[in-house]
Amino acid sequence: MWWKNKSFLISCSVAIMFFSLFSFSYGARAETTTDMEGFIIEADRVVGTGMSASIVERETSATDKKPMLQIKYKSATIYGMKLTKRVNSGNGPISIVLNAKGPVTVYGMTVDISAISFKGACIHAAETVPQLGMENVTMVAHFMESDDSVINQLTLKTVSGNAGPEKPGQLQILQDLSKLPLEQLKKEIEKIMSGHLPLTCADSNT
Repeated sequence: MWWKNKSFLISCSVAIMFFSLFSFSYGARAETTTDMEGFIIEADRVVGTGMSASIVERETSATDKKPMLQIKYKSATIYGMKLTKRVNSGNGPISIVLNAKGPVTVYGMTVDISAISFKGACIHAAETVPQLGMENVTMVAHFMESDDSVINQLTLKTVSGNAGPEKPGQLQILQDLSKLPLEQLKKEIEKIMSGHLPLTCADSNT
């Protein structure tokens, strides 16, 4: 079955909804920890057009303001996409996994990331790359949306324990920014964006 939707958040929303039903039915008590923040996105390959990156501030369940890498694509095709949401419960850790059996095509995609690893080209702030390919992608995302998307054969399963890969380490630039006071943080982000500074390169993540 092919799904066409206005928001790519449907995948994560379905996962969270299923966990909520599971918790209600079995009396599990959800707990929030830093390690459980966000959801893990894996992809064998991402091929996209009109990619740009920036640094943004986003609230999370653990922090009011957290610097993140925001990646935007005019369009992208994701091969081997898997989303994993880990949640602590009264019965121990639970992982909800959404897997797309076929390629996922998205248009006008925005994703906010606190950690990422991949093989591909360097990403510089406020530069639009006409075409970009990344392989072996693993990221910790906290927000994702798109203008439209096509998902082929979406499957969902719930498993005990922490499923999925190890989370990649936080980007050095995000680590450095997170230590700054709010006013200085804003100035540093402006400097990074205006200077088109490198945000991440494949060589530093492999």
